[in-house]
Amino acid sequence: MCNLGKALVEQGIEQGIEQKNLDLAKMMLKDKEPIDKIVKYTGFATDKLEEMARSMGCCQLET
Repeated sequence: MCNLGKALVEQGIEQGIEQKNLDLAKMMLKDKEPIDKIVKYTGFATDKLEEMARSMGCCQLET
């Protein structure tokens, strides 16, 4: 596979992982999981998760 093709495949994989983590974080926020647990499983920063919770209309996050 040429370098461009390999780069495109890797980029697609990274985007898929990012989307999966985003979906996981949203599910966990809806289930009111503790913020530190969501950080552990998704790798997202606390401030990003807090922003997501606000945009979803979720209540206060637990640590």
